[in-house]
Amino acid sequence: MIHDNILIAHELLHYLQSSKNEPNKGFVVKLDMSKAYDRVEWNFIETIMIKIGFNVKWIEKIINCVRSVKYMVKCNNILSDVIISERGLCQGYPLSPYLFFFCMEAFSRMLIKAQDNNFLRGIRASINGPRINHFFIADDALLFVRNRKSQKINFEKSMVLFSPNTPIVQRNNFSDMLGMTVVENLNNYLGLPIPIDINNRLSCRINSWTKRLLSFGGKEVFIKAVLQSIPTYALSIFLAPKGVVENIQAKLSKTWWTRKDGGRFWIMLPWKTLRKPKGMGGLGVRDVRLFNLALIGRQVWRLINNKDTLCFKVLSSKYFPDGNIFKAKKVDKAFFTWSSIAAAAEALKDGFGWQVGNGDTINIQTDNWGMEGLNGDAIKGDCLNSNETSVKDLWLADRRSWNANKVKDVFGQDWGEKICNVLIGEEGQRDKMVWFHKPHGCFTTKTTYSWLLLKEMGYGPHKIYWKAIWKLDTLPKIRVFSWRVGHEILPTKAKIASISHGVDKSCQRCGAEVETLLHALKDCPTSRAALSMGGWSDSMFSKDCVHCIDWLEDLMWALDKKAMADLMVLLWNCWNNRNNLIFRGKEDTAAVIWERARTLSDDFRICNLLKEPLISSNVEEKKWKKPPKGFVKVNFDATVRINSMGYGAIVRDDDGFVLGGGGGFIDTRMPVHVAECVAFEKSIQLATQLNIKGDVMFETDHAALVNKLRNIGTDVTVVGARIKNCIAAFDSFNSAKLIWTNRACNKVADLLCTKMCSEEKTCFFDNP
Repeated sequence: MIHDNILIAHELLHYLQSSKNEPNKGFVVKLDMSKAYDRVEWNFIETIMIKIGFNVKWIEKIINCVRSVKYMVKCNNILSDVIISERGLCQGYPLSPYLFFFCMEAFSRMLIKAQDNNFLRGIRASINGPRINHFFIADDALLFVRNRKSQKINFEKSMVLFSPNTPIVQRNNFSDMLGMTVVENLNNYLGLPIPIDINNRLSCRINSWTKRLLSFGGKEVFIKAVLQSIPTYALSIFLAPKGVVENIQAKLSKTWWTRKDGGRFWIMLPWKTLRKPKGMGGLGVRDVRLFNLALIGRQVWRLINNKDTLCFKVLSSKYFPDGNIFKAKKVDKAFFTWSSIAAAAEALKDGFGWQVGNGDTINIQTDNWGMEGLNGDAIKGDCLNSNETSVKDLWLADRRSWNANKVKDVFGQDWGEKICNVLIGEEGQRDKMVWFHKPHGCFTTKTTYSWLLLKEMGYGPHKIYWKAIWKLDTLPKIRVFSWRVGHEILPTKAKIASISHGVDKSCQRCGAEVETLLHALKDCPTSRAALSMGGWSDSMFSKDCVHCIDWLEDLMWALDKKAMADLMVLLWNCWNNRNNLIFRGKEDTAAVIWERARTLSDDFRICNLLKEPLISSNVEEKKWKKPPKGFVKVNFDATVRINSMGYGAIVRDDDGFVLGGGGGFIDTRMPVHVAECVAFEKSIQLATQLNIKGDVMFETDHAALVNKLRNIGTDVTVVGARIKNCIAAFDSFNSAKLIWTNRACNKVADLLCTKMCSEEKTCFFDNP
């Protein structure tokens, strides 16, 4: 990954720049391969592919694609003669990056051979770390070299950086030989911007848009899709300083609240409210600091699970020699990239935990563990006695299952029952670190950010109004208006008077003593008349409420989705009518307000929503269908009860004839997704026992099982491992696949599993 190279490059650069008192001297050369694609020799590519071992016929086809390129130049509407090139790769040609990779691979092998022959010595970031002498990213390269008098390198458009302890004389000698510019740092390697660049890029992008032309709905898209994506690349490597985070958040906040370019603005809600999820009263704007930690958490996850990478070897040799990133040692002069990773690991350590495999690695007194069976909760410490230390000590001596009495003795009755539901991996499956807050156990930035945000905010109750307004079928600006009404952040006279003394609080339309938002939207005579014209009964507006959100939430219980959307459009027009009177001295009648709101709602539905046809089409009854010609279909299902489960399967050919079937009962408590996995395993066994070798379709009504199989590459759970075994069992068939079907099409399998579970028996049949 490109992030690995960035981390290693900065670690080695840090070693060079901080090794003032080290006896070893070194330098780093940044090579810029000018016109790299244009200089590639075709014979060289062909030779490299032969050395790699590609088939000769395949090589001929690829080389013919490269050699067949022809050019013509058009100047003053006159085409030149055909130009036939003799070398080079076409920019934008799909094969070009892969062919160029062969060239860079040859260069890499030459550098490695030079290091093996002690001609070109690389650099270590630590005493026990691997020696590294080069990095490649596309056509950029970094060469790390220990100082040797016999070297002579000559590259153009490149730079060289020396360690501080390299004498000036040697610096001058090398720079003269290489013909390169001497620099003090290489911060721009791989285009990684420094904090100042991020702020400047944000400012430039904000200034390039005219904010007065954007509604609040447009601003929401602009902030989330454009502005928040600018610092993402840098934030995935470095932990941004507090000042940079505050600066970015200030720019985002200003963009939201500013109406005119360079004009004054009023921040009516703090940042901590804007960052909340929409369902909790916020806008869902990312908190920069928490998102920064979530992005760097990806590096933590890679260091946990990819211990064969060069990045892991470099960092672990210096910072965590025992291989556990959560038990890193303190190092003087640690570089900022590692400090960022260490900070993310500390913030996220409670989200990671061990999944039970062989049970040898997990310490029940100090480690987080559990995962499947605990609904995302982790077991950590809280032991009533300390006689046992590993998870394996809690198993029965003769088999891989929990010793319920011992578990309850160690953890107590409540936790003991939960632990007995934790799945244990199959024989040979090792304990594995997983992310607790994703069902498949694999780390994702999205779930990590949500977990960090909710952890900091708390899980308190929230009004249903917030979720409902974002589901309204209406214009985005109306939904944002509804959000502003819920927070009562529209600039009414009472709102302005709360921050500015001497402001008249009275309603300019009707002369009421105080113009609150409730008054402006429903109690003012003009607004009330417009609402009455819409057919709303007086009882809907007569209830006394202190806040708008209470009034509107009560209406949501009485109105359907369409009526609520129409009401918010009408309230938006009432508010605009109030503003027209104050700022332009013009007020429309209630009839005009109502007609404008109705037209806006109808136009939106015409353009965006499909109406139901006058004559509805007959809905086809869902029923089981025969498989394609030559296929066998296996339907299976599972049913779960308090302390047991049942499974059933039925096998039929392409004519619909039953080839076999049956089901079974298991006297064990298990979650639904585990029971469905068991039914899947049993259905494969049934098909194998019936000596089916051809094309097979396995059909289930459990969508989660199908989704798990589709995303099996990222699933690290115990159930995921069992599904992988099922996929491996597909090899016994000519072809096999798992598909989803409606529950109505799986009635026979459902009947079988229900019957087996209720009668507590196991029974199979073939060729009835």
